[in-house]
Amino acid sequence: MKKIRFVRLAALCLCAALPLAGCGGEEASSASSVPAPPASSSVAAADPVLPDQTEGEAPFDEDGENGLLGPLSSPEQALSSCLNWGPGTAGSSLKSVQAAVALLNWAEENSLSRRDDLSVTQGFTGWYEGLEADEQENFSAVWPIIQAQADALISGEGEMEPLLEDAGIDPASLPDYTAADWEVLRDIITARVPLGGEA
Repeated sequence: MKKIRFVRLAALCLCAALPLAGCGGEEASSASSVPAPPASSSVAAADPVLPDQTEGEAPFDEDGENGLLGPLSSPEQALSSCLNWGPGTAGSSLKSVQAAVALLNWAEENSLSRRDDLSVTQGFTGWYEGLEADEQENFSAVWPIIQAQADALISGEGEMEPLLEDAGIDPASLPDYTAADWEVLRDIITARVPLGGEA
């Protein structure tokens, strides 16, 4: 009798153990077939180490470096100060200083060294090619004088203050010019304008 009870009890235990063994086997099988996520996955989800698409070099913007400079203003007013007078005429030295300051101011206000040279070239060329032949000749004749005055203002060489004051310009009102801005404009004009007054 005890033996029968023992057999029944053993059978019941075996029946109860079989489903548990089956579940454990499935869990072990499924656990082995699916790779465990990396230990740092929760950290990566919260703080992913991915390149920021907003960082890096932005494409060039024609209206200024990343749109911060704004559009290039017209050089017409500054360049027009170079016309209607010539070397050796009355007041030419004062007019050359006024023209130099006008060009330096335009170059500085537009931050030319931070722009694409093509936009500056197009701005000057559009103005220059719109001149009459005698105006182009006039500009070519005065350009070396204006360039020399602007170079002197940039370098600080020579006694420019008395000349500025005689030209009606307060030296204290002038900004600290950026040489690179002026050099961009100077080089573009020099490359385009023939010397000797022949357009």
